[in-house]
Amino acid sequence: MVAANRAWPDCMAAVGVENLAEAGEDQVTPYADLMMALRTGPDGDYWDVGEHGADAQEPAEYRSISMSAAEIEIALADFDCRAEVGYEGIANAVALGLQRSFLDEHGAEANALMAALEMGS
Repeated sequence: MVAANRAWPDCMAAVGVENLAEAGEDQVTPYADLMMALRTGPDGDYWDVGEHGADAQEPAEYRSISMSAAEIEIALADFDCRAEVGYEGIANAVALGLQRSFLDEHGAEANALMAALEMGS
């Protein structure tokens, strides 16, 4: 996953979207960009959950993405770069590996919990 998170901003820079790596490798990922896009209103202001509290509901205009031609161009480059890097496949493999590790370690507990839940229904 670390390699994919490093390769993605390099790919984006190659198509003209630069300075992505400067924000910090842990923060600059396709997912982080999507979350930022989803929380940026049409006026360009960012809805910061930390400022409003986790239970606060953002205004309706922040719940949809409206994009300019430049933003669409960047989104298409992002899509192409994620495909080139294999980002989704890597992320899915990492997630599956973590889930398998968890079940290897806690499978008996998970099965007991599922059995108890089934008995309660």
